Amino acid sequence: MKNCILFQFLILIIITIGCAKKDEFYLVGPIEKVNLDNVILSDTLFSTEINELSDTLFLPTRIFTVGDYLIIVESVSDNTMHIYNLVEEKYIGLFGKRGAGPGETFSLWRFHVKNEKEFLALDTELAKVVSYNIDTLIYKNTHSDEFLNKGLSYTNGIILNGNELTYLSTTSSPIEDQARFYTLDLENQSLPSQFGSLPRLNKDYPNVNPYDQKPTLEFAHLAQEKNRVLLTYAYIPLIEIYDLNNKTNQAIRISDKLPSEEFFIAAKYFTSPSIEGDKMYALYWEGDTTYKQTTNIIMVFDINGKPIKKLILDEAISMMSIKDDLCYGLIVDSEKSENKVIKFKIN
Repeated sequence: MKNCILFQFLILIIITIGCAKKDEFYLVGPIEKVNLDNVILSDTLFSTEINELSDTLFLPTRIFTVGDYLIIVESVSDNTMHIYNLVEEKYIGLFGKRGAGPGETFSLWRFHVKNEKEFLALDTELAKVVSYNIDTLIYKNTHSDEFLNKGLSYTNGIILNGNELTYLSTTSSPIEDQARFYTLDLENQSLPSQFGSLPRLNKDYPNVNPYDQKPTLEFAHLAQEKNRVLLTYAYIPLIEIYDLNNKTNQAIRISDKLPSEEFFIAAKYFTSPSIEGDKMYALYWEGDTTYKQTTNIIMVFDINGKPIKKLILDEAISMMSIKDDLCYGLIVDSEKSENKVIKFKIN
C-alpha cells in the first residue's frame, strides 16, 4: 500500500513539473521572475487632447520627442513627419522628404535620439538610416547624413554609440543565429559583430519549429539611456536590461504564462519602452490575444527592472513617448476614437 501511494506521489510530481515546463522559456544567463499581480500601487492619469496636432493626422505610425519637439510619423503624405513645438504648444508642419533618393525615406520604422537636436531615422524598406538635425529639418527640410546596409532591412531598433551602429537581430538572419544584437563600424563596414542571446523556447513546444519561433522571440522594442538599454518583448512576457559597456544583460520574466502555440505572434505584452531618470516605462497589454490596437496600462519599473506601479490611463493609447513628467500618447486604428494625440501628466 505504501509503495502504491509513493508511486502515485511520484507520478503527480512528474506531471506537475511537466505542466510547469509548458509555460517556460530560457535564456543564456540568469533570469529573474516577478509577478505583476503583486504590484499594489497604481495611479490614474487623465488625458488632454492636442487638438491642433490631431487635426493634421492622416495615417500616423510613430511618436517620439527630440528636445522641445514632438514628432509624429505620417505614412501617406509627400512628407514623413509632423513636428509640434512643445514649448510654444504650436504645430509647425510636415517635414522629411518621401522617396528613394539621397536623404529620402519611404517608411520610417524606428528612431534613435542622439541629443536635444539630433536623431536617426531607420527606413527598413530602403535598408538605410538617415541622420537629422531638428533645426536643419525645420528650416531647410533636409537631412544631415545617411547610411545604407542590407542588414537593416528587417531590424526593429537602432542605437548609435560613437561610430558604432547597433541594431536588433532580424527575422531574415539564419535560424541558427541566436545573437540579440549586431554592431556595425560606420567607418569600416566589415561584417557586423554580435552580442547577446535571443530567448528560446524549451522542448515542451515540439510543434513549433525554429522558423515559427524566431519572429515571436525576436520582436522587441528598445529604449536607451547612456549605456543602458531596455528591451521590451511584444509577444512574450519578458523584459531585458543590457549594459552596452560590458555587454551583459539582466532578464526579467513577468509571471504571465507563455501563449499557447495557436497564439504565437498574437498574444501581446510590452511595447513603447522609455527610460526617464531612475524609472523605466512600457505599455502593457496583459497578454491580450484579440489584436486590439490600444491599451490603458503603463507599467513603471525601477532602473533594475523591479515593477513599481501601474499607471491607469483614462483613455487607451496605441503607443507613447515619455518626456520628463509628461506622457504623449498616439491613438491609431481604434474602434473608439479617431487618430489623435493626447498627453498625460505623470504623478
